[in-house]
Amino acid sequence: MEQCHYLLHDVQLKAESGAIHQMDTLYMSRNFVLIVEIKNIVGRVEYMEDNHQFIRITSDGKVDGFRSPFDQVKRHARFMRQIFQKAGYHIPIVYMIVSANPKMIMSASLSAQPIIHVSGLAERMFRNLLL
Repeated sequence: MEQCHYLLHDVQLKAESGAIHQMDTLYMSRNFVLIVEIKNIVGRVEYMEDNHQFIRITSDGKVDGFRSPFDQVKRHARFMRQIFQKAGYHIPIVYMIVSANPKMIMSASLSAQPIIHVSGLAERMFRNLLL
């Protein structure tokens, strides 16, 4: 790498199988690669890990279901590992979900998951840089 890191937005890569991998943000450094999936959800969010589903409850009580962004970002991480391994590089691939909306309230069901509000992104990045 010519630079010490690269920050790429809206990265789209196509797998040999034809599957498209669209990553919101890709941070690449000499020490690790970070895949960031950005969500702009308002309301209280719960995660049903066994069912791989997000549930949002709005302030008026409306309940909506979403696909798990964890499944999505894990799929991207597997793909990126394959790319690097084929090229002969063994570098950690890490990922996280970032809530861009401060009105997203994360329930306790998300506490063990790689998800943070955008306000904590710089601190988390710094921690990864120390790996």
